[in-house]
Amino acid sequence: MNFYSIRIVKREGFTILELLLSVTIISVLAAVSISSFSLFKRRAMMAKEMTAARNIMVAFNLYSVENDGQILPGYKTD
Repeated sequence: MNFYSIRIVKREGFTILELLLSVTIISVLAAVSISSFSLFKRRAMMAKEMTAARNIMVAFNLYSVENDGQILPGYKTD
C-alpha cells in the first residue's frame, strides 16, 4: 500500500462549527425580531389609547353642541 493508493472518504453532513454558527445567527435574528415586535406592540397600544382619548374629547364636544352649550353634568361626592 503506497501513499497514493489511499482514498479520501468524503463525509457528508455539517461540521460542528457550521452548526454552531447557524444556531448563533438564528439566535441573534430571533432576539432582534422579538425586541422589534415589542416596540411595534407598544406603539400600537399608544396609538389605540390616543384614539380613545380623542373619541372621548369628541363625545364631550358633541354633547355640548347638542345640548345648547351645556357641559356634561358632574356628580356630587359625599
